[in-house]
Amino acid sequence: MFSYSPPKLSIPAKQNAGDEQKSSAGKSGISSQSTPSAKSEKNQHFNFIHSAMMDYGASAYYRVRFVNQLLEQSLGNLASTNTTILPERNQLFRLDSLRLQRVTNQRNIPWAERVLVPARKEFPFRLIYDIDDVLIPEDMPDYNIYRDITPEIQSTIKYFMDMCDLITVSCAGLADYYSGKLGIERKKFKIMENYPPQFFFDHFNPLTVRSRLLNRNHRKLRICFSCSQSHFGQGNAPRNNDFSGILDWIIENRKKYQFIFHGGMLDALKPYSGDFEYAPPSMFLQYPLFRQTLFPDLYIQPLQKNLFNECKSPIKLYEAWAEGVPAFVQDIGNYHAAAPEACFQSAEQLERMIAEWFSASPQEQYTRIMQNYMRLRPLWLESNTMKWAEVLLLPEHYAEYFDAE
Repeated sequence: MFSYSPPKLSIPAKQNAGDEQKSSAGKSGISSQSTPSAKSEKNQHFNFIHSAMMDYGASAYYRVRFVNQLLEQSLGNLASTNTTILPERNQLFRLDSLRLQRVTNQRNIPWAERVLVPARKEFPFRLIYDIDDVLIPEDMPDYNIYRDITPEIQSTIKYFMDMCDLITVSCAGLADYYSGKLGIERKKFKIMENYPPQFFFDHFNPLTVRSRLLNRNHRKLRICFSCSQSHFGQGNAPRNNDFSGILDWIIENRKKYQFIFHGGMLDALKPYSGDFEYAPPSMFLQYPLFRQTLFPDLYIQPLQKNLFNECKSPIKLYEAWAEGVPAFVQDIGNYHAAAPEACFQSAEQLERMIAEWFSASPQEQYTRIMQNYMRLRPLWLESNTMKWAEVLLLPEHYAEYFDAE
């Protein structure tokens, strides 16, 4: 297994006008960089960031808890608070930033009027709103079980977005959507992708991968669908969910492949439940290791083509690559942008892709798996933590992490 070591984070170095000779490396495609130094003489104060989250779901970990953890480890003189409780005034006076992550309940507006609005006039912290999904009910698919939980959500999101200095979203599609839907200036949005943390997801083991490839001929392919019940909905109308495009294919091939459903299953498939394996949803912090106990040969992520899914991040691809398992995904939005060769448009194309992949020799498959794993190198959260530092720290404090020249 590849070992993890704390990253040496880097941010662009300041360049003086007379530094043309020093920047010759940049002309060859390599930019000059310097490492942030938390112990520099001019950076003696502590920086504080506070993040108020809607819940402790996957989004909170990807975009808040893991980010803040790596910032604390890397910058040294930074402390963060991650909580589902909105802060009071005495928690705001020393902040660099307050981040509201998916805060969408109308009951939070009285808190904002009582605490946040006065504090904004008194203290210089940066106010950030973070969201990584389409959450306005009328633009969510009918089968999404969270669609009608908070009908007043649109006015609440707009209230907080209007108030904030910056809005972070996981893809450009979300920025365009909320900007147009709520009438908010597009320049107020900043794209911060869902970067997978290497220390959490990197369970790539070359020996395990090779063993799986060499011994596969003695059993049926194990194909895993790992997704929440929100992809199926309540009532599970067989032709109106993310699996509707491949439902017949699953039924027809239930004897040929060993299908594994992790997190949810369609009611339409329950008459054939004896042919499937089912694993209930796992706690997020157990998620990567639990997936390995399913021993998948392939992950498949079907999605219906709609606005909600067009704005999804390609995180399911990254999770599979980090595990050393191939993944085929719906040809849609950000998945196509990330890996068009892994996308399918129909059940027939999906079947052809499976046949092509698994007809290759074990060595050819291992080479492809290794190539996918290496594609993660610039995508790890550890390689992108300073992008979050630039967002979360006040400009003058962020600048202090440059090494003195």
